[in-house]
Amino acid sequence: MKKSFLLMLAAPVLFLGCSKKSDTCSDQDKSVEAPAMQAFCVSQGLDYQVDNAGNYYQIDSVGTGPAVLSASDTVVISYVGKTLDNKVFDHADSVMAYAGTFIPGFQYALLKVKKGGGLQIVMPSYLAYGCTGNAAIPPNSPLYFQVKLLDVRNYKQ
Repeated sequence: MKKSFLLMLAAPVLFLGCSKKSDTCSDQDKSVEAPAMQAFCVSQGLDYQVDNAGNYYQIDSVGTGPAVLSASDTVVISYVGKTLDNKVFDHADSVMAYAGTFIPGFQYALLKVKKGGGLQIVMPSYLAYGCTGNAAIPPNSPLYFQVKLLDVRNYKQ
């Protein structure tokens, strides 16, 4: 348990701990990022779909265990996060957290697979860190994640 908690603290890039947007900050228009996101998907060989939120994704494996049902569910994930120029900004083999603590694009993605499943996501900046950026992530940056949902513990169980 201690190890999972420490790993969770070591991966703050995925969490909503963004600074408040200033008056001069504005998110990128969807149509500006779409060509770069599509080109990235093609360059990575992704057979992608686009969801209603704006994520481009490919499900590698749906999984067979329980699904994420609410923001209060505890999930354990492994992931690699990259900018669209293929620079890794974060990764972890096992992070435990409430599903609702992740950035919005990641929360939507977790709903697409069950325990044991995996997917690749290219998310627009407005579903990630928007115009503020975060640590190694510049403002208005679409992001790529390769994610495996290792475990789901539903809140109501």
